[in-house]
Amino acid sequence: MKPSHVLVAFAAIVVPASAQQVVFQDGFEAGLSNWIASGLLHLEDSADPCGAQVAPFPEGTKAAWYGQLAGTCSYSTGNQPNAGGLILNHWVDLPDSPAISLHFWMWSETEYCVPGTLPERFDIHLVDVEVQQPHDWIVRNLCPTNGEIHWLLLPWHERRIDLSAYRGLRVRVGIGFDTVDEQWNNGLGWFVDDVRILAEPGEHACPGASFSSQCPCLPWYVPVAGGCRNSTTQSAVMYSNGSVSVASDSLQFRVEHMPPNALALLSQSTTVGAWIPFGDGISCPGGQMRRLGTVQASNGVATWPPQGTPSISVRGLVPPGGGSRFYSVFYRDVLAYCTDATYNLTNTQRIHWLP
Repeated sequence: MKPSHVLVAFAAIVVPASAQQVVFQDGFEAGLSNWIASGLLHLEDSADPCGAQVAPFPEGTKAAWYGQLAGTCSYSTGNQPNAGGLILNHWVDLPDSPAISLHFWMWSETEYCVPGTLPERFDIHLVDVEVQQPHDWIVRNLCPTNGEIHWLLLPWHERRIDLSAYRGLRVRVGIGFDTVDEQWNNGLGWFVDDVRILAEPGEHACPGASFSSQCPCLPWYVPVAGGCRNSTTQSAVMYSNGSVSVASDSLQFRVEHMPPNALALLSQSTTVGAWIPFGDGISCPGGQMRRLGTVQASNGVATWPPQGTPSISVRGLVPPGGGSRFYSVFYRDVLAYCTDATYNLTNTQRIHWLP
């Protein structure tokens, strides 16, 4: 299937493998000059009549929107189906980094998941990756084709798509939307904002990203970018940055989207095991466990190691020769989100320590 749409233009930037780098970021505040837009995809302002219905946007006052004013604030074109999106207008050289991921925020009011085996009958949301050499298309449906949802409103939430398989390659990345038919197109449509490509030393280990999270409190079609959702309705995401050499350790972890003043504990394990429900989240620890310090979040954000304290490798007793370790953050949630538990977890990251 060759897509007819796509999302975002990126500058070709090579980054060090041992540190987090923002390869690309755009919140559409400067418009759509980096993209080739098609169909009903256009720039929307949070003060416009349609954009105001989903404001505030995650970043700034502009977002990309698949929909149209025309007095309806919908993506209906009458008796005809429609399709389109944003396509990158140049190639991007992905770095040779342990982990590379595409992050973006989205809001949608559309037919979302496809019941049975009839994907030709319902709206389709796609992320497309085109590889230059060897040439190939990789198309990822943001909702699998075995669902049972005909119509769904998904408020603003962050998505993460793993691009690590394409490290060192030249790619174009994008998103697209296809109504497939002319029916049930009277929703507000699809908004996208704050698009980033990140390269970082930590590899995502669990839970699953996008739609197959296996989170205990969520239907399978509700996506997460990091851990399972908490009482803020967001997914607490762990990011990594810095050198992962034991001899020159500058590794830092940063967690975003926890409850505002959550008490959060960083832990380390030597392996990962089977994914199991734990509170409102998913746990996958294995081997030897070690606690590496508690931090109180500020506005839902916390970082490790705290300033003036030992490095991660020192705290974790990582041997001089290095090796793999797995990290996650346990945090308190003052409100029970969907069970009687008042705790949750971020995603787990694997760090491969070098000597």
